[in-house]
Amino acid sequence: MGAIGLILLFVFVFGGFVLGGGGNAFGVFAHPGEYVVIIGAALAALIISTPMKYIGGVFKYAIKALTIKDIGKAAYLEGLKLMYELFQAQKKEGVQAIETHIEDPGNSKIFTNYPGVLGNHHLIEFVCDSMRTFISGGPSPYDMDDLLTADLEVMHEEEHHIPATIQSMADALPAIGIVAAVLGVIVTMMSISAGPEVVGGKVAAALVGTFLGIFLGYGIVGPIATRLNHYFESEGNYFKMFKSGILSNCRGLPPQVSVEFARRAIPISERPSFKELEEELKDVGNKKAA
Repeated sequence: MGAIGLILLFVFVFGGFVLGGGGNAFGVFAHPGEYVVIIGAALAALIISTPMKYIGGVFKYAIKALTIKDIGKAAYLEGLKLMYELFQAQKKEGVQAIETHIEDPGNSKIFTNYPGVLGNHHLIEFVCDSMRTFISGGPSPYDMDDLLTADLEVMHEEEHHIPATIQSMADALPAIGIVAAVLGVIVTMMSISAGPEVVGGKVAAALVGTFLGIFLGYGIVGPIATRLNHYFESEGNYFKMFKSGILSNCRGLPPQVSVEFARRAIPISERPSFKELEEELKDVGNKKAA
């Protein structure tokens, strides 16, 4: 949807410009100096203010934001079924039965049934490390709660750096646009004796700087930061679902009850119903029996 929104942004803004009589004035936007000042200054500010380890992520996720999708019901169901299989194996065969699965999930008969989960490297680490820690016999369920909570808090804090950095760029762009406009006015004043047509063209070019700063900041960069915040929130909810299921399993609850605790941790808009989950778990049982 992000790409569609970007297209609509250009259609409505520049379509309105044309309808307002600017159809013959598009040449005013062909002033590379304004783009160099605005985009160059924004990138320079990014480099000054951002640790190098985050800069790559800023560009990666800024592009990804145009096509990114939040975690949906199908992904939540896949995660619930994975936990159910793991917990069932643990209940029937003991903790040693799942040790081979969490030590090498890429070759696990359980994990390979759920490619969506297996493809999420950070999630696999979270699940496997959490279960590995518990079956080692060390921490109590209460200690595990503290451990997983701390893990998710650190993860959330680190993820927040990227959209926060992009939002800082969005906030700065209108001011950078004014800087470009002021530079344009300086150039204009140096040509004040060249006649109204020349001066008018230079003033228009200077105003393009203000326009670009506001347009990029509020129309593109700011919405990208907001979109990423929504995505990371969605991903955080996905991890919280696994946390709830794993902690319930650590407390010794039956697999289906542990998975139900995990289901209740899913946002209502994406939460499968009790009946839907029950049917999915029946299918898991039937496939294993076959």
